Amino acid sequence: MLRTIILLTILLGLFALAKGETVSAQTQKEYIAVALNDQLVSFSDAQPELIGGTTYLPLRAFAEAIGATVEYDVKTETVQVVRKDKRLTINIPDRWMTTSTGLSTSLPLYLKKNRLMVPFRTVADLFEYKVSYFPQGPIARARDGAGRLEDAEVYLSNQRKIAAEKAKLPDKIAYLTFDDGPNEHTAQILDTLARYEAQATFFMLARQIESHPREVKRMASAGHGLALHGVTHNAQVIYASAQSVVNEMEQCNAALTRVTGIRTNMARVPYGSKPWMSQSYRDRLVGAGYRMWDWNVDSYDSRSLNVTPDQIVREVVKQTAQLETPVILLHDRKATLAALPRILTHLQASGYDLRPLKGNMPPLNFWNDRR
Repeated sequence: MLRTIILLTILLGLFALAKGETVSAQTQKEYIAVALNDQLVSFSDAQPELIGGTTYLPLRAFAEAIGATVEYDVKTETVQVVRKDKRLTINIPDRWMTTSTGLSTSLPLYLKKNRLMVPFRTVADLFEYKVSYFPQGPIARARDGAGRLEDAEVYLSNQRKIAAEKAKLPDKIAYLTFDDGPNEHTAQILDTLARYEAQATFFMLARQIESHPREVKRMASAGHGLALHGVTHNAQVIYASAQSVVNEMEQCNAALTRVTGIRTNMARVPYGSKPWMSQSYRDRLVGAGYRMWDWNVDSYDSRSLNVTPDQIVREVVKQTAQLETPVILLHDRKATLAALPRILTHLQASGYDLRPLKGNMPPLNFWNDRR
């Protein structure tokens, strides 16, 4: 059903990925303006963003700005961008591009607000634009013979507009986190998150990753955070020694890599890190390359089997009040799924941007260990 909805959306002029986001989930997204020759390009919904030093933008918006046509083939799930004698064909499921000159190579892609986001420089180069970067904006600029101004002049002439766009960026960020999955409820949780254009982070168990590979791959393609919750979820087993904690996270990471090709450094130990993760345990986990996450909002959706959606919503509303950056503990459960639309509505109405955790962020945990 979801796939049908996505394909219908594409037919209306939007693009959706069929699998696997290749932009790293460990990088922070930053504002960047895009200019074509001497003018800034306007983007109606999905905005360009700087990720790990690379500018990504909505393919259709940039193609239309340069006077190219864009066509989507539903059967083959390919996009063709044509401008004069130049043609770019993108195979979305394989994340592969082919050009009219015979170049064929992989292309990093991801989805933002139902728009296909692609590397700006790659596409601009293919249509013979010179690409430059001006850090004061920052501005990524595509220029051909029609460009008359220098980069600094483009910035100065658009300084107020850039400042206004930056001012629109959300100041409040909420991080939804789901533990113990994926399971039979996860697909519907992902459906709900997609409807609200919200992203979350999933702290998953190894056996659940292996049992539900489709859901895990879908998390990756939608840009959700992929994170670890170990193997046994048994305190006596995982906390038997500092090395046993590391071993469970390594086994969980191996399962994640087998399914998605992705390795993560984000871990959440079962039942929270206190009192289990003493200094020596934390040192061993950090030494193995992991960052340990807890939470500052507990929805109590796992308090008992009888917790109701109303109770879950009340806890989230109460505990997020006045918090600038809540990290919210949820679980892949039926009652949580029922509560999720109201939680998302409340958070977005309260001005929160819902983002995934990133591996390069200092972690929040009960020990205030920011390593």
